[in-house]
Amino acid sequence: MKVDIKTKLDSLCAKRDLSESDVSYLMVLVRKYLEFPNMEKKREFIPLKFFCDWTLHISIEHSIPAMEMLVKLNDTIVRLKQVPDNNLLMKEITKVVSFPILKDQLHKFLTFIGVKDELTTKDSNWTAFLENYVEIIRDQVITFPDQMNSENWRHKVLLTYYNKIKSNPIKKGCWTIGLSLSLINENFFKGISIPSQHFLFCLILYSSDTTKIVIPLARQEMFQAEK
Repeated sequence: MKVDIKTKLDSLCAKRDLSESDVSYLMVLVRKYLEFPNMEKKREFIPLKFFCDWTLHISIEHSIPAMEMLVKLNDTIVRLKQVPDNNLLMKEITKVVSFPILKDQLHKFLTFIGVKDELTTKDSNWTAFLENYVEIIRDQVITFPDQMNSENWRHKVLLTYYNKIKSNPIKKGCWTIGLSLSLINENFFKGISIPSQHFLFCLILYSSDTTKIVIPLARQEMFQAEK
């Protein structure tokens, strides 16, 4: 079965224009390969497993890499909340959700199993992959569980991340508890109730006081090749 999965990954990674279904299938294949009990270096690819899971589930609640992303986003907002330059906030937030970890993990995984990696090493292929990937995970929420019991070992680990965020609030009584990526009508930011034909790709942060913080992302920077 490993050989069959590798053959299919070889074929997908050689394609120039990946479709949304191609990307979805590729992540399923990667997830299957990672599930093999004798998979070497499995622990090194825990973040990659999370990115695979994000394409398969409408909500992610028990992933350490996901919680690390929440910590980074919360810290970034706190660090820049007094900066008047909104473009700087957009750019810094975009860096967190532009998936450099996914790119690095995929490259290491494909190389490790012997697949020729034309997916992450060619800018056009990676851009096509990422555009489809974010469409798949759009509106699928990363969040802490509603209830966490410190007696539960899994919850105990999650609580360390939750408490780290809580100790660095955006404002009094307000800290990050979840996120999703979504398309928001541009008129929302203009205070106009009638929707236009144009949408902005945005990060939605869910906070402890039920506030939703909507931050437009620098879409061009998110998908452009790294310099």
